[in-house]
Amino acid sequence: MKFNFSETRRRYESGEWRGFVFRDLVVAELEARKRTHKNIVALDIGCGHGFDGHPDPQITIAQHCDLLIGIEPDTEIAIPKHFQQMHYTSLEGAPLEKNAVDVAYAVMVLEHLDQPEAFLAKLHASLKDGGVFWGFTVDSRHWFAPASDLLKALGLKDRYLSSLHGSRGGDRYENYPVHYLYNTPEKVAALSAAFSRCDVISLWKAGQTNFYFPSALKWVGSLLDAIYGLFGRKGSVLVVRLQK
Repeated sequence: MKFNFSETRRRYESGEWRGFVFRDLVVAELEARKRTHKNIVALDIGCGHGFDGHPDPQITIAQHCDLLIGIEPDTEIAIPKHFQQMHYTSLEGAPLEKNAVDVAYAVMVLEHLDQPEAFLAKLHASLKDGGVFWGFTVDSRHWFAPASDLLKALGLKDRYLSSLHGSRGGDRYENYPVHYLYNTPEKVAALSAAFSRCDVISLWKAGQTNFYFPSALKWVGSLLDAIYGLFGRKGSVLVVRLQK
């Protein structure tokens, strides 16, 4: 299946919420599978609090498949009712049948992988022939990734985020450890050889990292993003599509 990545870029750059952009890519994949397959199974890896803390995209995805399975390693997170099956574990530890999943997806998960080879092996085994995975993650070529690593190394990252947006896991995201071992097109291509097709795009827009700056300094984020936009438009979001 061919996707109009130019339309994806246009929507993201226009300022549309990325959760809707991600959702529609997954839904389009599910609808394409429906034309040739029955009993469509979708897998949400790291389902947590939804897309950027909102469950609406997941609810829509659930309406376009026959079974939505959720995987979440954090046992403190309560999972919404729209998941018919739930596993509190990593993908590698999930009791999934082989060749059982039509469409899998992960929103802001891939940057946390410390063993991407094991993740990809389990993903490949779990997908049906022709099945597809969509990954939405951090592009580690963008300035945000080294800045995040620096704050982490200084022991300031959680404190900084809490000062801006409130308590961890309550008012803002949990900030799990990141490794960026699968977060450039080159790394994705090198580690995804088992899949029949691999597509990677980077999404850029001005001000996409303003969330990480206080109001008086948001212009700094916009300026940095604009500068990066002049050099290949490498954005903070990497989109990965793998097909078995």
